[in-house]
Amino acid sequence: MSLSYRADIDGLRAIAILTVVAFHAFPDVFPGGFIGVDVFFVISGYLITSILQQEIQSGHWSVASFYARRILRIFPALVLVLLACLVAGWHTLLAEEYMQLGKHLGLGAAFLSNIGLWWEAGYFDKVSEAKPLLHLWSLAIEEQFYIVWPLALWLILRSKRNAMCTVAVLALGSLLLSVWWVWSDRTQAFYSPVSRAWELLAGAWLALQPVQRFGSVPPVVRALAVAALLGATALLQATVPFPGMVAGLPVLAAVVLIAVPSSTDWTGRLLRHPWMVALGKVSYPWYLWHWPLLSFAYIIESGQASAGLRLGLVLASLLLAVLTYRLWELPLRSLPRRWVIVLLVVVMTVIGLLGKNIHDRHGLERIRHKNLIQVDQVASQDFLDFEKQGLITERKCDKPFKFPERDVCLLAHQERPVSAVVLGDSHAVHAYWGLAQAFDR
Repeated sequence: MSLSYRADIDGLRAIAILTVVAFHAFPDVFPGGFIGVDVFFVISGYLITSILQQEIQSGHWSVASFYARRILRIFPALVLVLLACLVAGWHTLLAEEYMQLGKHLGLGAAFLSNIGLWWEAGYFDKVSEAKPLLHLWSLAIEEQFYIVWPLALWLILRSKRNAMCTVAVLALGSLLLSVWWVWSDRTQAFYSPVSRAWELLAGAWLALQPVQRFGSVPPVVRALAVAALLGATALLQATVPFPGMVAGLPVLAAVVLIAVPSSTDWTGRLLRHPWMVALGKVSYPWYLWHWPLLSFAYIIESGQASAGLRLGLVLASLLLAVLTYRLWELPLRSLPRRWVIVLLVVVMTVIGLLGKNIHDRHGLERIRHKNLIQVDQVASQDFLDFEKQGLITERKCDKPFKFPERDVCLLAHQERPVSAVVLGDSHAVHAYWGLAQAFDR
């Protein structure tokens, strides 16, 4: 069974994806754009619960059918993006970086990215911009929720207790945990499916409301909801404890816009505008494509790419999203469902195992050569000795290494041929002098 299509929800998806992409591409201009993910959570909770409730109450509910639909919805675009990252990483990353990418490939294929990032977080965690699959954490939280929610909802609807009250209590418990953890362990609050469940349950609670429960509201209420989303995108800072109570702003705004649809006021016309609806339809593949492109650009550029390049990558990711939707996702839906599902599951499993193998084999050590010595192995062993000998340089040598200008800092003896090259940041600058002394160069 299927729900009646609502164009305004696709329009709300468009607002959500625009805020997320804007935040990732231009964080200084749109520092609060991460709230778009919270809007996606509410939408997902609402739609999935609406479908499940309809099927359970009509007696046509099937766990197998539910998960088959999830596979057909989630796997096609995700498989493409994971394979693209696998190939791009092979051509652009060092062994250590490729090893980490392999780990994240495995986690992404298993929908455990949030757990992996949760464990990685800390002082020694690598910068988030250098993780091409970082954004899969939100997808993982959704899928973890859907592992338990169908059966939980079935039990709730079959019980004699009020379903809306039960869901409200569950959401409140999750929210309280989120508020507690956001002060005691912000990383846990951000990545834990338990502390994020209330956002999906807010949408679920809304789906359980009787039709026309909310009636009509003044247009100003819907206008305030849209303004809250846009205002948070422009003003909310990453330093604010999040999610916690602060996440209530985008969640409440999304609930209002879903609960009280309108086609007559300006918010209704905005959400139902053909361009907004079109963006909403490709919001999922756009979400998958945009971050890897920005992340690989960050890695290749050894820092944030220019604003022009970032804008170009955003547009390129949108083009990839449209092509993915029209030439891959839609055609797959017309093929025999059973075989498509089997194929997608097999391919996803292979990707996950391949990612694990890449990680376990240290990025396949594809760039290691017997004549190359890892700087960290040499420098860390003798660092204190070098320091005592006064071999740690204080020279300023921090020009960026870029082609084709080759505006780099070159240190070598003029009378000797160059036989070794040390590439890196300030750590490499310090290590250079110790290595030169150790090898009498």
